[in-house]
Amino acid sequence: LNQLGPVAVAAYAASQKVDTIAIMPMMSFGMALAAYTAQNFGARRLDRIELGVKKCMWMSGAFSLAAGAFNILCGPYIMYLFVGDGQQQVIDYGQLYLVINGVCYLILSQLFIYRYTLQGLGQTVVPTIAGIMELVMRAAAALVLVTHFGYIGACFASPLAWIGSCVPLAIAYYATRRTLRKKSCTA
Repeated sequence: LNQLGPVAVAAYAASQKVDTIAIMPMMSFGMALAAYTAQNFGARRLDRIELGVKKCMWMSGAFSLAAGAFNILCGPYIMYLFVGDGQQQVIDYGQLYLVINGVCYLILSQLFIYRYTLQGLGQTVVPTIAGIMELVMRAAAALVLVTHFGYIGACFASPLAWIGSCVPLAIAYYATRRTLRKKSCTA
C-alpha cells in the first residue's frame, strides 16, 4: 500500500477506522453466540443451538446490510472527520474502500457466526485454519491484486479474506451440525 502513495495510505487508514466501527457489532453477535452455544452444548440442548444460530444469522445479517448501506452513504462524511478539509481525493479513495467492503459485510457477519459457534462447540482446528486462510488471502491480494490493479486491489483484500475464511467455517459448521443431529437421534 505504501508504494501507491500518500493519498492511498491516508484513504485506507481513514476508511479502515470507519470500517472497524461497523464491524465491531457483527463481531459481538458472534462472541455472544459462542457463550450461548457453549452453554447449550453443555446442557445437551442442540435444538436451541440451531435456533440460536439461525436467529443470530438473521439479526447479524440485517445489521450487516444496514451497516454496509450506512457506510456507503455516510462514510465520506465520517471520513471527513478524520482527514479534514482539502482532502477530497483521500475521501474519494476511502469511499471506494467502504463501498467494496460494505457490499461484502453480509459474508463477514456469517463468518463471525460460524467461527464463534464452532468455538462454542469446543472446536479450535477449523477456526484456526480459517484464520490462516484469511492471512493467505490478504497476502495474495497484496502480492497479486495490488500489483495488477493498484488501490482497488488493496480494497478487495478484506472481502477476499472473508470469503477464504468463511468457506471452511461454513463447511465445518454444517458438517458438525449434521454429526450432532445424528448423535442426538441415537442418544
